Amino acid sequence: MSEQQIVATWIAFAITSLRKMTGWSLDRFLSEDDRHGIIRFLEENYELLHYYDNAAVTADVLNHVRAHGGAA
Repeated sequence: MSEQQIVATWIAFAITSLRKMTGWSLDRFLSEDDRHGIIRFLEENYELLHYYDNAAVTADVLNHVRAHGGAA
């Protein structure tokens, strides 16, 4: 598996965890991603975030959303 595939797989798991912990539907997640670049944030910060547990990743994502004008 290439590094790109590993990152993509981790992002998929991170999104699933984020949605489960926040109660966001797929539509809500996609809307938040369009407005705040959540997938890009996860990809750009993979090297650090993939060491975190799910709660910490979710907290960082929600902080990112708030910092970019969201009300997560």
